[in-house]
Amino acid sequence: MYQELKQHLKKFITISENDFNLFINKAKLVQLDKNEPWVLEGRISQSFGFVNSGLLRHFYIDNGNEKTEKFYTSQSWLGDYPSFLSNTPSLRNYVAIEKSELLVLSFNDLQKFYATVPSIEKFGRLYAEQLIIESYNRNRSFLLDSAEKKYTKFINEYPELTQKIPQYLIAQYLGVKPETLSRIRKKFLDIGQ
Repeated sequence: MYQELKQHLKKFITISENDFNLFINKAKLVQLDKNEPWVLEGRISQSFGFVNSGLLRHFYIDNGNEKTEKFYTSQSWLGDYPSFLSNTPSLRNYVAIEKSELLVLSFNDLQKFYATVPSIEKFGRLYAEQLIIESYNRNRSFLLDSAEKKYTKFINEYPELTQKIPQYLIAQYLGVKPETLSRIRKKFLDIGQ
């Protein structure tokens, strides 16, 4: 159950068996069914999760309309760190797209690990740097790229998800209407034939 997490951490840091065991002893296993929420907006975020298996997304609700910002596949971390740090209610909703398994750690425990386990603190810094780069690239793409280019980036970044995720969610993620996505996909299919 913890092998996915261990492999993921090793991409960033060297972690001793003892430090890894300390880390996982604080983690709780959470099983989510399809469409089951993990966190809903309006509450202060208290947890950080590692996607051991499955697929989730986070989205905002704007005037009754959902706006998907990110998908979380296996070996992804999720959690509303700004909500925790600022002690303000989360504006995000985290929901499973398919049956999913998370290893969940409280932000308070994570803070304690940062203070006492140098390898975990290093992991936190390196992972935060990766998230900053991802956020920068996503924002830049959202502002400057055409719908076709955004879709191309999506299928390159998430090739396995184009068949797993409903098209309306992909359209939300790209910031286009479902009809626009249908036209783009048709164009890609026509070019591919």
